[in-house]
Amino acid sequence: MNKFINEFKVDKIINCESSGTPSIQEFLDAFKQVRSTQILLVVHDSNILLAAQQAAQLVKNTLNIQIINARDISVSFLCCLAYNPIDNFNTNVKLLTQISKKTYGKVAKANKDVVYFSVNIKSGNYIGLVNKDVITANKSMLVVIKNIIDKIKNERSNRKNPSKNLYLFVGNDVPIETIRTIEKYVAEQHNLKLEVINTGQTLYFFNVVY
Repeated sequence: MNKFINEFKVDKIINCESSGTPSIQEFLDAFKQVRSTQILLVVHDSNILLAAQQAAQLVKNTLNIQIINARDISVSFLCCLAYNPIDNFNTNVKLLTQISKKTYGKVAKANKDVVYFSVNIKSGNYIGLVNKDVITANKSMLVVIKNIIDKIKNERSNRKNPSKNLYLFVGNDVPIETIRTIEKYVAEQHNLKLEVINTGQTLYFFNVVY
């Protein structure tokens, strides 16, 4: 994942996989390493947000820290993709803030039987989430990803200037035939262009942003 993000020329990554929530000091150290007075800080976890805000407050007299609350790793990926070093700082802040409000979904696999509100999940099922809510479960990966795409598209279709692109971040062990089927479905059923990005991550089979 870090290698993937580094391709977007991110100056500093605070890795939380082993240590959990980073400390305020870790943020302050990262600010120093970036060596800039204007910093865009993209945060994708609500548990990290408070520490990021507190760190930014401590250096507000010397650094302009703008925090983008991406809410999910897939949205933070999209923020990295959209960042344009040619544009000025405020333009990028506005753009990434808009992107941070996009709807996201993900496909994972259940390891036990459970009922989540009205969704009956069996061990081994693929489960689909939109934002943080489980909305579907099925033994077919394709059924689940289609249900996610349908819900996301329907929820955002009435918004002003809806996007023509749907972003699909693909994890490990996803057959190319599955991706091609999704691409065809998105084009024929929703008149959208599918942008496919291979992340190599192992936690989710798919992350979707629209």
